Amino acid sequence: MKISIIVPSYNANETIIDTLGSIISSTNRDNDYEIIVIDDGSDVPIEPILNNQFSKYITTGTIKYRYQANAGVSAARNAGLDLAIGEYITFCDADDLVSNNYLTYLLELIEEDIDTDIYEFSLTTFKVKENETINKSSVTFSQKGLSDSSESLKNSIYAFTWLIMCRLVRSSLAKSVKFDENIRYCEDLIYLFNLYSKSKKVYNTGEYLYLYRMGHSSAITKVTVDECLVIKEFLDGRLDINSTEGKVLKAHLFYMFHSAYKRKESLIPFIKFLWSNRLSPLAVYKMHSDGLLNRRKFMTNLFPLLYYISFKVKK
Repeated sequence: MKISIIVPSYNANETIIDTLGSIISSTNRDNDYEIIVIDDGSDVPIEPILNNQFSKYITTGTIKYRYQANAGVSAARNAGLDLAIGEYITFCDADDLVSNNYLTYLLELIEEDIDTDIYEFSLTTFKVKENETINKSSVTFSQKGLSDSSESLKNSIYAFTWLIMCRLVRSSLAKSVKFDENIRYCEDLIYLFNLYSKSKKVYNTGEYLYLYRMGHSSAITKVTVDECLVIKEFLDGRLDINSTEGKVLKAHLFYMFHSAYKRKESLIPFIKFLWSNRLSPLAVYKMHSDGLLNRRKFMTNLFPLLYYISFKVKK
């Protein structure tokens, strides 16, 4: 078995048929991959849907189904890792799609045997109802080709797009790390940070293979202060805070904390946080001018109190 695709699913009855269909139709080499669907305690289990729509692939074992009591996406992904038998492992969310050459390209790539631990690929974001492609983006600042793991981690930090779905990982490496089941935000960041730290060679394909469905609200609108603290505690000490990548991480963390504080905390706790965590305006400006910080995060880091007060007034 060449590739295992792990698909955690929770109440995805309306989308998972399209998701699995897009994966299956991306190659005619059915014996070279498996799709592992982990039903994470959906209100209505999706097994009947799979049996009805994909009976051929269920029978042959191309699609494997496992039901578990609801425990979150990290637990579902870990369950998939335990079941996977492919030489390489990747993930797909149950409401997303893949390109029509997704598996064909990845299978041919790993057969070139360039001794790579992680293959990176890019994504296109879309909205189904509007039938609209939003934009194309990369999960890394790395150029196409092979890089060592430290350089690849640095370039992933610069992009700050921690999507495990846009990485194909050598099975032994993927299974050596587990998703933290105690957090519901930025679990990809911690998992991938550990993967890159343990890897040796990373290859950026430059290909747009993943189609990411835009939801009604982003995860940042739900993040809590406690979840931000978990991420900060994990990252503390892992990078020199005076390095460029250290400053980039701090700016992104500041934006996350700002989102959590402005929704739940009063002014005094926010000011205390602001006093001890804010980056200098010059550093923020340089990151923005170097393309390492988008406009929203740049403005939030530059004028945090103004954005806090504006949010409270509108609320």
